[in-house]
Amino acid sequence: MHAPINRLIIILPFIMAIALPVAGQTVPISQTIQCEDFTDTFGVSFPAITFKSQDPRTALRHCGGGDWIRFDSINLLDGGYDTVRLYYWCDFGYNPSGSQVRLRLDSPAGTAIASFSNIQVWGGFGFDTARTVVARLTGAAGVHNLYLTFEGGTNICDVDKFVLSGRVAIQASDAKTYYVDAAHGSDASNDGLSLDHAFGTIRKAASIMKPGSSCKIRAGIYRETVKPLYTGLAGAPMSFEAYNGENVVISGADPVTGWTQLSGSIFKAPMRWSIGKYFNQVLVDGKMAWVARTPNVEDTYVPDPGDWNLPWCSGAAGVYDTRPWRGKTDPITIASKICIGDNGTNSRRDGNFGAFDMAITQNSAQGNYSIPSVFFNRPANFFAGGLVSLHNYHWSDIGEITSSTSTASKTIINAMAWNSVVTDFNGPGWISHVFGLLDSPNEWFLRNDTLYLWAPDGGDPSHHLVEAKRRTLGFDLRGKQYVTVKGLRFLAASMTLAEASNCVIDGCHFKYVSHADVYDWYETGAGYYQCPFDPTTGYAGVYIGGHDNIFKNGSVTVSARSGIVLSGKNNTVTNSIIRDCDYTVSYQAGILITKRYVNDPNEAIGLTISHTTLACCARGNVQIAWAAHGTSSMDPNRLRVMYNDFGPAAFTTLETASLACQASRFAEVGYNWFHGTAGLTSYDFMTEYDFGAQHYTVHHNVFWQGPSIVPGYKVGSHWTFDWNDTGTSAQAPNTGGSMLFNNTVIDTSDLLHRDWDTQWPGFKRNNIIANSDTAPWKFADPRNRDYSLTALSTMAIDKGIEIAGWVGPGDYVGAAPDLGAYEFGKPRWTAGADWQEQAWRYPPDSNAAMGRIAFGPDAAAQAYLRIVPGRIVIRAPKHAGARITMHDARGAVVAISGMSSAGSSELSTGGVPAGVYVIRILSAGSAITWKALIR
Repeated sequence: MHAPINRLIIILPFIMAIALPVAGQTVPISQTIQCEDFTDTFGVSFPAITFKSQDPRTALRHCGGGDWIRFDSINLLDGGYDTVRLYYWCDFGYNPSGSQVRLRLDSPAGTAIASFSNIQVWGGFGFDTARTVVARLTGAAGVHNLYLTFEGGTNICDVDKFVLSGRVAIQASDAKTYYVDAAHGSDASNDGLSLDHAFGTIRKAASIMKPGSSCKIRAGIYRETVKPLYTGLAGAPMSFEAYNGENVVISGADPVTGWTQLSGSIFKAPMRWSIGKYFNQVLVDGKMAWVARTPNVEDTYVPDPGDWNLPWCSGAAGVYDTRPWRGKTDPITIASKICIGDNGTNSRRDGNFGAFDMAITQNSAQGNYSIPSVFFNRPANFFAGGLVSLHNYHWSDIGEITSSTSTASKTIINAMAWNSVVTDFNGPGWISHVFGLLDSPNEWFLRNDTLYLWAPDGGDPSHHLVEAKRRTLGFDLRGKQYVTVKGLRFLAASMTLAEASNCVIDGCHFKYVSHADVYDWYETGAGYYQCPFDPTTGYAGVYIGGHDNIFKNGSVTVSARSGIVLSGKNNTVTNSIIRDCDYTVSYQAGILITKRYVNDPNEAIGLTISHTTLACCARGNVQIAWAAHGTSSMDPNRLRVMYNDFGPAAFTTLETASLACQASRFAEVGYNWFHGTAGLTSYDFMTEYDFGAQHYTVHHNVFWQGPSIVPGYKVGSHWTFDWNDTGTSAQAPNTGGSMLFNNTVIDTSDLLHRDWDTQWPGFKRNNIIANSDTAPWKFADPRNRDYSLTALSTMAIDKGIEIAGWVGPGDYVGAAPDLGAYEFGKPRWTAGADWQEQAWRYPPDSNAAMGRIAFGPDAAAQAYLRIVPGRIVIRAPKHAGARITMHDARGAVVAISGMSSAGSSELSTGGVPAGVYVIRILSAGSAITWKALIR
């Protein structure tokens, strides 16, 4: 039975306590090398996508004829790996006969350490899982560049990844505690076994940690990808955690320095890296800046519905009035202010990737509306090379601009669609990635290895911490088991648990987890979800695959794609906060439950989302796609969405939902709060069933309107359950189709209750459906959205029926079950995380030692030192006039400063060589000394 408990119990795998490793014991080791992680390639290709090809483009394609793929600095240990498994595809168009795929050391002609000779042809590449072939690994030890070479055939196969595996001997003494200190540690000279001898990087500790080991990390910024070489064991896990709860940030971004003025408020600096034109991200003092664009982002701008009443937007989906979401950080909600219309020369309803053109026209009839003047009287091709983005129906439409023409009243944009354009509706949108649009504070542009920036305050960026994304992953736990990561923050970086097991991510917080200005329609899910980048590599949010992993007590905030991709088997997200995700408006969500491969029976089953707060995700807070096939309504491997708080979401497209259920089956959705709107028209609803979603059990949920874009929407729709899901009769639960019982639905505007009641013939019982007038139901506190029953709720108490397997004796009080989501006489259940989000402090304070300076016989105060790029910041409260000196390793003074009347000072490190320095404060006979590592 499913009694309304206040806290869902997550059943995790039983972990047997075992002794730590003993002398001579061998443990399995593995290392997954995803082929998208290559350093360089020769000959292999990423062919262009064609519509409906069912080609996930996960692989490097058509490898053969001397092609090679290089992977740098792979640690092969001391011969511990003895096997390598290659994952590949090879359909009817390939000819691998007589070919060899080899793994070589250090060059395409280097020593071969493994050979694969039995590559097989088979059909059905599209949604299939990869095949595998195994080879012995010989003569492999130490750190090498590995070359995967394709010899003897012109078109051998496509490749996904290869996995090195073996066993190594470990001792009980191998389980150690290591310390890491970004400010004062050293990988070169320290052993990491104490705070005074800490390593300087987490990566160093991860390279030597063995089962039972832990890593304690001091406060600071760690610009690295951590990839443990070994793994944990049941009873001897490996752990990485913030030392004493300090502020540890794993960053995917590196500082940009060396600023000089270009003109006015625009400055420039060298930046010799890029992760892709539409994937670069710039942060100023820890906050995202905008790529050059128009209309500009105006923090004070409040949209008005009248802004959208231009002829070209009259039939479009789009952001009409986003005032309920003011203050959010994504571009969808604050700066889509112009209407871009079809110029009439190309039909864009063909679902293809052909060219299209669009018109932006000045309309003087709209007296309260002004299109930015930058659009008009521009030179030919002024916008060429830029990106046009607009809102349309299912998702946002995106095109790369090939040419443009402009007059005083009209601009024509010719573009090639980046993603599939399926509608000829017009929509509100913007243009970006044009240098000539760098005309506003907090905007940037990158070209020719130079970053151009207009700082938020219009001043010299040298006075800010400016960073640009350089890595997608902060932690890479692919293939690892029994690893715990606790209490860390991730900025502009993600984490992957692909093929991982029994790992725990506890109290970790991710901000700007993934960024992009574009998306590909084929990221919808399942096999499509593989392109253009493998989701396990950090481009699509935190990836949780494998089995029996848990993400708890953490947050993911602001992501262009999903916040979390939840796949695999028996994985859980619980007691967390997910918000402001999917701002590219693609087929992703705050949490996307999906299969990585449709044909894998162990993918996307037994997954749980519980006690989590979700809000403001552009196309939906949770999307379930291609999941849980082969299970049943009562199967323990069914999907579970339980005790979650679904806030406002899905406010940028027509057909979607806060919880969108697509091509999935046998999910239990219970004890959730749903409040906020989903979409813009009567076809929108809070829970969307689509693409054959079936056999959902929806019970004990509370729905109310909450913040709304279009007042008067329906909470649900009769479309919600009638697509392919009418197999259950009203009197026969658990016999097929979806079930809908013991829900409380408030604020529905459909007087016939078609959204939940009359037109869907499936099983529905014990529901309360009310319009805005809730008085007859005598709820406890409807003004504050407490729809629990009182003793006066005679319309509901004991008016329900028992439901076999779900509501029975012990689940209710009185003669019969009550109507609605709350049982009178039982404790009122609550939904969402049990903690409140905390503001980040960034950059984090340094973990330098703190000492005391005497101010008199009875008074003392602490002095603090913090290292930030380009300078050292010192604070000593109530202490003015102190002399501050900085000494190099020989004792020579390299900098002198004085303490201000506010008790603060700064030492510039811009021209100081890397090394260890000593900083001293001298005053009134007292002194304090720090050691500082300048990188």
